[in-house]
Amino acid sequence: MELEKFEEVYQVLEAQKEKDETTAELYADIKEFAYKYATMRYRFSEMSREEKAENDSYRTSQHNRFMDSVRIYFRYLQNNGVSVPDISKLEADRKIFGNFACYYIFRIECEQA
Repeated sequence: MELEKFEEVYQVLEAQKEKDETTAELYADIKEFAYKYATMRYRFSEMSREEKAENDSYRTSQHNRFMDSVRIYFRYLQNNGVSVPDISKLEADRKIFGNFACYYIFRIECEQA
């Protein structure tokens, strides 16, 4: 179920990314924050407890920025008449939303390969 929802959200992000200048800018924010969060999440798994304590607020802030950027993008699309998937299940669970950031980066990298 998660992967199907991830793919649905990914497809909307990609389909609308060049709709206009604003969507392009909002899309760039999503991509930037997803990369930052996914990178920190990977590094976090390799850190000692002390390093985790030092970096936890940064990881959380990147996670929040990614989630906010997706919400803003979708709100902008909705306000411009675009149908967007319901992301309430992603929003209800921070870990799932974080998993989506990693999936999103995975899909971008697969497209570029």
